[in-house]
Amino acid sequence: LIATYYFWIFNKKPLLKNLFLTGLFTGLAFLTKELAVFLIPTYIILFMFNYKKMSIKKSILSLLLIGIITFLLIFATYGFQIEPIGSSFPSHYNDRAIEEINNKFSNNIELRDRILYIFHNVPLPASTYIASNMFIAFHSDKGIKGYLFGEIAEVGQKWWYYYPVVVFIKTPIPTIILFLLSLLYFRKIKGVNSSNELYLIIPFLINFLFFMFNQEAHSVRHIIIIFPYLFIFTGKIINIRVRNKKTWCIFLLMLLIWNLLSVILTYPTYITYFNEFIGGPKNGHKYLLSDNLDIGQDLIRLKDFMDKKNITKINLSYYGGIDPIYYGIKYEAMPTACFVIHANRYYE
Repeated sequence: LIATYYFWIFNKKPLLKNLFLTGLFTGLAFLTKELAVFLIPTYIILFMFNYKKMSIKKSILSLLLIGIITFLLIFATYGFQIEPIGSSFPSHYNDRAIEEINNKFSNNIELRDRILYIFHNVPLPASTYIASNMFIAFHSDKGIKGYLFGEIAEVGQKWWYYYPVVVFIKTPIPTIILFLLSLLYFRKIKGVNSSNELYLIIPFLINFLFFMFNQEAHSVRHIIIIFPYLFIFTGKIINIRVRNKKTWCIFLLMLLIWNLLSVILTYPTYITYFNEFIGGPKNGHKYLLSDNLDIGQDLIRLKDFMDKKNITKINLSYYGGIDPIYYGIKYEAMPTACFVIHANRYYE
């Protein structure tokens, strides 16, 4: 979001300082989250909409300089690392990567051998960073099993409407109402500049559409980047021209109280939040599972609950990255999409 902001500033005032700040915060975004790669098409599209303010030659040069600053920041952060990708992966990831390359290119031995040669022998800058992005790209292409409305989709069979549904039932209703009003009364809002709104709309659409049509069926946290853009786009609704300002202020206050109450009533398990369209968190499991409900954050609370109720052992389908036995939880492993129990053994 900050990178997009400085890119907007640079397009308004194409000064060297603003270009540097855009590159700096773009690099920080890339280091923070792999999905920052979507800033690349975002910048290109936004430059196309602003071509009248800057020549094509200057636009391309500016993008290249932003890219160079971003690359140098990533390269420096990884200690100016230069080594093959195969040396950057942990051994178990290496084995998996080689297996997938062999499977994917089994019909083209020559291409497979070239890729494996690059994987093992060609040194690349910030290879660990490249490897992590390859890992994310692999999962986005292959996908995982999905769950929606009580139905399970096998790998590669995700519903195209999965993420629209996720956003619709995981977003507070007051936020949805205000967003729809900001669209409906767009032209009645004071101070609206259509060219400025593109810096909110374009990144929102690029991120949202990508997840609609890829194979990942994960939680709302995977597209959480769309929400800051949505909030800013919606925030201007407060400047709408209305005849009865008092009624409008009361209406906004009611929505604010509604939103506050929905947060308080969800405490302390915020990840389980679902809006009132489906009856709130108590019905969430009927629509979504896995990290839409839990990402392993409540193991300590689970252990406290077991102690309080004198429960010595449970059947546990756990979505997280650490073995619950570390918290003293005795359990029988149940199927899970995330945590793998070796040899399906029981923990006592």
